[in-house]
Amino acid sequence: LEKAAQGMYSQWSFRVVPERVRQYYFTRNGDGYRIADDIKNMVKLVYLNLAIDDYPHVTNDTENMDVIFCRNVLMYFTPERQRAVVERLFRCLANDGLLVVSPAEASIVEHPHLVPENIPGTVLFRKSDTPKPTFEGFQFVLPEPVPQICLDSAPDFLPLPWPPEEEEEEISEIPPFPAEAPPAAVEVQSGPERDPYEVALELYNRGDYPAAIAELLPVFDPDSEQLVDPGGAALLLSKAFANKGDLEDALKWSQRAVADDKLNPEGHYLHGTILHEMDRSEEAVLAMNRAVFLDPDLVPAHFALGNLFQRRGRRKDRDRHYRIALAILSRYSADDTVPAWEGMTAGKLSELIEALSSKES
Repeated sequence: LEKAAQGMYSQWSFRVVPERVRQYYFTRNGDGYRIADDIKNMVKLVYLNLAIDDYPHVTNDTENMDVIFCRNVLMYFTPERQRAVVERLFRCLANDGLLVVSPAEASIVEHPHLVPENIPGTVLFRKSDTPKPTFEGFQFVLPEPVPQICLDSAPDFLPLPWPPEEEEEEISEIPPFPAEAPPAAVEVQSGPERDPYEVALELYNRGDYPAAIAELLPVFDPDSEQLVDPGGAALLLSKAFANKGDLEDALKWSQRAVADDKLNPEGHYLHGTILHEMDRSEEAVLAMNRAVFLDPDLVPAHFALGNLFQRRGRRKDRDRHYRIALAILSRYSADDTVPAWEGMTAGKLSELIEALSSKES
């Protein structure tokens, strides 16, 4: 909460955000960016323990909410606790309000009045007076992948809670984006002397995933004469599709990456991560086991296996992988970035594992 109150974000946070958003609503501050005070003053940060029955309540502003984002949280609770939290979140919502969870948690939301809706790349449930149909064998099915809208093609304004146009009072502290002079897009110079993988990697690091995909797909054309490491290209394609939310395409290219380089632990780890996100836990466990077999010090894979076994009630296996992860993390200083996990420090991950280890299955 203290970090959130500072309103500071790293370059990594803007990987899928249009440049104009950063220019208008953030200012450079050291190695990061600070959000504008006009935006920060709209936000209220409070502590809430989901496991305690003190919400919804007017004293903590948890009543009549329009949208609740609760992603990658429910999976760490016991089934009984999951049902209790979902019930309380349901009571926090206004009529037609939305509960947003991760794809891996969709099967946890089994409330009769939380009706699933298919939104491309998103798993959400709408509070409804009409209960959803219940019959034996019902399963929530992820929507088929559909073309995603590139963020760079979004309109030249940020949809914030502005007053209706008919109101006389105007808010001028946060100007809308000027449509007549949008910031020029940064182009990557590519030529015959540059490997398409290098160009795509540069685009990927900038957060322009559609452009990275467009640069790499021709590499796999049978008539292409471009020389590129096929395993690396497929792996990068999988990451780009995953970051766009196209899990089916991400899975296809992660399978290709594993086939091209069966001894690369990163490929198996990425493949397992996508399977986990698609709620295919048994396959995810197999992929993660292959990753740690090839690289026993791959902390993210051990952590993922611990989480997978936690969901399956296998506490002994969960604790084993958490212990291994903690032992590896002890070799680093608290501020060191965890290898293969950008943005996560060894100290933060150790604290998280210690907290999760204390939970009952």
